[in-house]
Amino acid sequence: MTDSENAPNAPRNPRWPSALRRSRYSIVVSVITPHIGLMNDGKMPFLGDFLAPVVRAVQKAAGAAYRAMVRPAKKLSIKDAAWLGMDAAYDEASANPGREPPHLPVKPRQIVYRARPQILELTGVEKFGDSYFTQTLLPDYVDEHPKKCADWDIVWDARGHLTEPHTGRIVPLGTLEVRSYLGRRPALGPAAELHTSVLYPTYGPANRYKNCLYIEKEGFDALLQAAQIAERFDMMIMSNKGTSVTASRELLDELAPLFEHVFVLRDFDVSGFSICGTLGTDGRRYTFKNKVPIVDLGLRLPTPRRWICSPSRSRSRAIDRPGRRR
Repeated sequence: MTDSENAPNAPRNPRWPSALRRSRYSIVVSVITPHIGLMNDGKMPFLGDFLAPVVRAVQKAAGAAYRAMVRPAKKLSIKDAAWLGMDAAYDEASANPGREPPHLPVKPRQIVYRARPQILELTGVEKFGDSYFTQTLLPDYVDEHPKKCADWDIVWDARGHLTEPHTGRIVPLGTLEVRSYLGRRPALGPAAELHTSVLYPTYGPANRYKNCLYIEKEGFDALLQAAQIAERFDMMIMSNKGTSVTASRELLDELAPLFEHVFVLRDFDVSGFSICGTLGTDGRRYTFKNKVPIVDLGLRLPTPRRWICSPSRSRSRAIDRPGRRR
């Protein structure tokens, strides 16, 4: 056996295969011949007569071995590096060793922390944005590996909240909070609790509300409470910060058979139309099982055009400025 890094210095012969690509080789040479000379009384074989064919055989074998080696690319993209270690990062972040269930719910940022060292090492970059991992790489990986990720339990932070009418109950719109509200996850609290409320013990649409008002922005709670919108119309109020989170869509999907209407209040801009459009339609992050009865309350282009071109408004402008002639 020999090492190619030391091979050129071993036998100082110009015909030694010094042109081998730099790597580490373990070489075993077998010489089969009807006659071989001896170098001494200890019967050490003299291989000098076979130097040329040995060199050719070693060069050929080493070249084939080098071409067959699996070598990683010099630099991987952040996506490729993240996907290589995504399974291990999730397993480490969600591990619950020796207990049931074997994996616990995990937040996307915890997966980032586990995956970051390997990504930096494989790509050579000094840093990358967490949002690129959590909002793009992780959802793409889950979407393209549905069988592998079928039992993954990734929970997202709350962004927005819902308010029940009559009870005033407020539920943050996060993955775990929505699951608890829907009864899919036991609510965390004391082992024993005494309830003295005289309200009927229920939550959700049953016996409580039949409609929902979804607002794309937060900050309207005081106004809605002063107008008693929720109580007057038996309406649940939901609000998000921009595009609806997955938990909001999951909630509406689950409650859709019990709703009469889901009213959407949005801005008259591109983002507003997009927010309304994604609230009840399938997307990369969520696929609906039920049809959500959405009613868009936002303006559309024909409405302001009618306002601007209405005869009453034209007459009012002419009355306000009687001295101007057309």
